[in-house]
Amino acid sequence: MASPQALQREDYQVGVICALAIEQAAVLATLDGDEHPGPTPVSGDDNQYTFGRIKDHNIVIACLPAGSIGTANACNVATNMQRSFPIRFGLMVGIAGGVWSEENDVHLGDVVVSQPKGQFGGVVQYDFGKTEKDGKFNRTSQLHQPPKVLLHSLQRLQTEHLRKGSNLREILDTMFEKEPHMVERFDHPGTEHDQLFDASYDHESGPTKCDRCDPLKVPEDWEARETSNPRIHYGTIASANQVMRHGPTRDRVAADLGAICFEMEAAGLMNNFPCLVIRGICDYADTHKNKKWQGYAAATAAAFAKELLSFIPSQEVVKMAPAYKNEHWIVPRGSSTHFTGRASVIEEVQDRLCNPPREFESKQRRFVIVGMGGIGKSEICLKVAENVRESFWGVFWIDVSSTANAERGYTDIGRMCGLPEPTQQEVRTWLAAAKHKWLLILDNADDPETDYAQYFPSGNRGCVILTTRNHQCQVHSNVGYRELETLARSEAVGLLLKTTNVEPSLWESHETIAGKVVDILGSHTLAVVQAGAFIQQGLCSLEDYPTHFVQQRQRLLQFRPKQARSEYGDVYATFEVSAKHLEESDQHSTKIALALLRFLAFVHFDSVPVFIFERAWKKAQSILFHESQEMSDQRLDLTEWHVSRLIAFMQSLPADKKRKGGHRPFSKSLKRMRPRKWQRQSKSLFDDEFDTILLDQACAALASLSIISIDKTTHTLTIHPLVHAWAMDRLEISERDEARISTGCILAMSMQGRWYVPFWSQLEAYVESYLHTWLLESSVVSFEVIQFLYNLALSLDETSLSPPQAELTVMLP
Repeated sequence: MASPQALQREDYQVGVICALAIEQAAVLATLDGDEHPGPTPVSGDDNQYTFGRIKDHNIVIACLPAGSIGTANACNVATNMQRSFPIRFGLMVGIAGGVWSEENDVHLGDVVVSQPKGQFGGVVQYDFGKTEKDGKFNRTSQLHQPPKVLLHSLQRLQTEHLRKGSNLREILDTMFEKEPHMVERFDHPGTEHDQLFDASYDHESGPTKCDRCDPLKVPEDWEARETSNPRIHYGTIASANQVMRHGPTRDRVAADLGAICFEMEAAGLMNNFPCLVIRGICDYADTHKNKKWQGYAAATAAAFAKELLSFIPSQEVVKMAPAYKNEHWIVPRGSSTHFTGRASVIEEVQDRLCNPPREFESKQRRFVIVGMGGIGKSEICLKVAENVRESFWGVFWIDVSSTANAERGYTDIGRMCGLPEPTQQEVRTWLAAAKHKWLLILDNADDPETDYAQYFPSGNRGCVILTTRNHQCQVHSNVGYRELETLARSEAVGLLLKTTNVEPSLWESHETIAGKVVDILGSHTLAVVQAGAFIQQGLCSLEDYPTHFVQQRQRLLQFRPKQARSEYGDVYATFEVSAKHLEESDQHSTKIALALLRFLAFVHFDSVPVFIFERAWKKAQSILFHESQEMSDQRLDLTEWHVSRLIAFMQSLPADKKRKGGHRPFSKSLKRMRPRKWQRQSKSLFDDEFDTILLDQACAALASLSIISIDKTTHTLTIHPLVHAWAMDRLEISERDEARISTGCILAMSMQGRWYVPFWSQLEAYVESYLHTWLLESSVVSFEVIQFLYNLALSLDETSLSPPQAELTVMLP
């Protein structure tokens, strides 16, 4: 046997995972001899390991981070362990809440071991599933059985116990001889402290000990145990991301599943970390839960683990293949060293791919992440890929932003994996036939005109993550879909301070000013990163950045750091990708979408009411048919000149959809079609309703690329502050003047007429924001421009007008 100093990573093939320090301490106390110095884990593995030997097995032991419990955290620890060591099998060792019944006389201090029974493989995740229409909860997660070598050894151990009894007491005595100071915390508390109460009897308020609880409130057939020797029970363990602490619920779930204990980590391991779960019972999973039995329960579980390992031949372990070994890693880069937040998204993606619902275990699993450009979709995928790398035989990444990129990505994979002269179709067929687990990440699936299903390998194998700006890609998901929002403010502040290289000890003193920077950037991930890089390079201070942003917004948002660049370059460049998709489309609605985007650039960015457009359209009808203007003041009367400046879909005759030539401007169409003598009783060509369908299609086109969001409840449109800034800054000067005039005409028309007065207050923020975009010395200011500006200025309370705005009210005679 090699000395501990000479052992390498490949020598550690058995892993033990604990959730709590008290559990790990008990396991370490059962090691034979001293702890090993141990090898260094691989880069990126942040687990803390302890190494040692039990019988003939070199053991690597890891514990979940302090304060981190649950299935996802357990899965992360196991995944990292398998990345660093060629683990053949593992043991999950710790404490749990027991379920007493006449059939299973489980008491505190006993040991429960996961063993296949009925339809379950030893562990069942009881909180994962769906509620059917009849209210019945249907569990959809099926977890794997422990490896055969463990089940065979378990059978041998049970046989030995039937003949000679267990050695748990002897192992515990040896533990206490080795670590005498552990006796006080880890020895048997005394059978007088083992008390089970009726399921419906809750703990009396006060201390966690049950001194005030009624000792007569016990199940009829329950009897206190006279001996302190622990018993061992084999069967189903119920696992979930919640603590079971309610007697009636405990009994109901246990009866439904046949479970004999409850815990919180095993469900995150069984499908990715072949293992056996060993739990010492420290409470009865009810309101009487306390910590008195935790030490002893941890000790009995550790003692059983040691006894089991003595029944597993080391030569059988060597014959086993490693749980997983990643052979193909074709990913463009590592995740950012500044990566911050998104923990819930990462956990959800990993859990859905690695612990799928039962009906998807034998199917290809696809998860879709949607969000605006530069918000962090690709970084999340890089982090997920790194976390689950050793759970997959192959991890592959393809940029599908264009057909050429997708073809090149597939052929590159084929060449790297040894396929002769591969094509996209051949590589997809190769993946479809692979017998190993693989993960395929399809990044930048943004084109609304492309069906990305063509890039999925056929069949039922593998996992796919699709990143997109296009909400319609949700149709490709079957195990999960996540619409990505901007970073939480606190996370964005942390990211900014990381990228500016502010020492963590100084973060608190910089949080206020960092918060101001984050707020003006709308917590947009790429914008925050590039602001940090700008500051870190000494181009301005953190305190001065807000002022610089107001003065030089366009320059700052087009800044490109020399290191850790985004694949898009700068913030504005990532938004231009979306605009390019719209500009290259031959759909009429996308042209209207671009015009709508220009309108949104000149009004307040939040919750723009859609009714603006229909009200302006109706006013345009009255102007064009010379219906009596309700305003008698010429300064306020809007004309056909103003109508001609409306955006395209508002210059269209709904009836024209049926005629060749498509949509025609109002003014030109009227010259051809207006009768010589207009009679009010005759039917107007504009009796058709406003073309809401075209407007909806245009809004949907913008929303599909995450340029705007639509609130269908309030019928409003919202655009991110940075997208709002980009929408204006991307326009040439002449385009900007044209869009500014068009926007002003729409706003002015939407607010005219006696029935429009109640809506003035609703539009005040948008009008005020719009007026701030005007410079009075502008060369495009004409009589007609002053007319609609005058209308808008009068709609505001004069006390809210700035001096330039107030000047508008006196510019006309």
